[in-house]
Amino acid sequence: AADQVKMSRVWIIMGPAGSGKSTTAEKVSFELKRIYKNRPAPVFIEGDDHHPPENKAKMSQGIPLDDADRAPWLEAIKVAIVQAAPGAEESKPQHPYLEGKAGMIDPIGGKDIFVTCSALKKSYRDTLASVAETDVVKSVRFICLKVTDDELRSRLEKRQETDPSHPFGTALLQSQLETLEITDDVHQVDGAGEVRKVTGRVLNAVLLLSRLIMADKPFPHPNVPGPKGLYKNEANQDPERYVKEPYPHPPHDPKWNQYYIDRLGIPEKIEKDKQRKKEAWEKEKKERLLKGEKDPRPEHKFWYFHPSTYRIEPETLDEDVCKFMDRWLIAMTAYRLVPELENRVIDHVCYRCETEEQYHDAVALMVGAGHEVAGTSIIGGRPISTIRLKKPIKWKKWEIPAVEIPMPKPGRPKRKGWEHAEVALMTDGDGKPLDFKGTDELEKLIYRHQMPRGMPVPWDRKGMDKDINAEVSTDLGSYMCVKFHNRPLLEVVEYELAHGMAQKPSWEYRDVD
Repeated sequence: AADQVKMSRVWIIMGPAGSGKSTTAEKVSFELKRIYKNRPAPVFIEGDDHHPPENKAKMSQGIPLDDADRAPWLEAIKVAIVQAAPGAEESKPQHPYLEGKAGMIDPIGGKDIFVTCSALKKSYRDTLASVAETDVVKSVRFICLKVTDDELRSRLEKRQETDPSHPFGTALLQSQLETLEITDDVHQVDGAGEVRKVTGRVLNAVLLLSRLIMADKPFPHPNVPGPKGLYKNEANQDPERYVKEPYPHPPHDPKWNQYYIDRLGIPEKIEKDKQRKKEAWEKEKKERLLKGEKDPRPEHKFWYFHPSTYRIEPETLDEDVCKFMDRWLIAMTAYRLVPELENRVIDHVCYRCETEEQYHDAVALMVGAGHEVAGTSIIGGRPISTIRLKKPIKWKKWEIPAVEIPMPKPGRPKRKGWEHAEVALMTDGDGKPLDFKGTDELEKLIYRHQMPRGMPVPWDRKGMDKDINAEVSTDLGSYMCVKFHNRPLLEVVEYELAHGMAQKPSWEYRDVD
């Protein structure tokens, strides 16, 4: 019974005074209520309301609070969370490929509780996180709004002008900035800019992290087999839609997006909503151009509607890979794996294809754009091509030098799009370079993340049996994963070429129209 009730997620919107915690938390909770009408309404808890009178008196006098002052406040917030949590069992998750009866489909279920709290120190966050040990809370996640010190002061000064009764003034800001500790348990979101943009960033993080939180048993990809002969449409769809071209390709074919929607059963309602938003944006763009705006940009969009998720186009390659890596980093944060990227090399990203034709088209597009096929290996009965980029893709402090494009295994199609990034450990704990053999460092990596606080890492050890460059991987949810191994893929390809284990085909560029 406890497992059924334990479906409430707690989101602590944190940061110093003036970062916009209350405004953002209220807006995000409202958006979730609007999107998921069949889910219990999100609960908003204003942390400042739970300060004892003594704390409010000290703050109004410009006296910073210490640990002893904050202890009863944090306990009062915990009590409020536990009181708000029941009721989540009324909402069950729906399969993401089934149409919802009211509002958008809901693959998560459960209940969301948004709490505003500065949560400056790791010890304060540990106190709040302990509420997950109760029978009604499934998880506690911390989202920090990043705002510059000058902007914080400016906001507090404006607030004092409009609300002189507020107990927190600019005099206490410096003590908060000095106390603030950002550790791996905090997911940071840019808090600068318009409220709607900040709301969009936080909402995007909440939606993705929600899927990871419930991913003890994530919904599997349906692995729909490819069509035989002419593509057969579902009921209530135009039966002639794909008669002329039963299997749309290449990737940039405008018919492909609708084909993909039909193929995976994504509700038509969502596609119509996307089209409505697109038309509204075109109208808004024209109006903003008439007003003299030079380069108007649309407001926040959910990433899973964006074409960068599914395409492989040389012209947009850097932008698409960086967008994928940003989402990938959020997933890595949820599993506490980000520290494992320090002093490591992200040696390539992987682009999956649904069919053999898509595989050949994708490789031809890359070769035609001047990139090089470093080598092709036959693994699992099908070829996997490694593309050496003519210029590495720069993402944050890493440079990604290669793209891996596997042909799908016969009878086991994958969802088309960017799927995973691979990390090369390079050195052991003593700083000695690793070679292609051995799994000691991978075993240490697994051991470090066997029982982290929060969600355990679901390690897949199948790749540990490889003779060369063994690997360990984990599913990050939302069709993303990460793989760790000793040495970069391009080095492995060179080794395999030298030992006759791979070939370097002589590609002739063929036009893909």
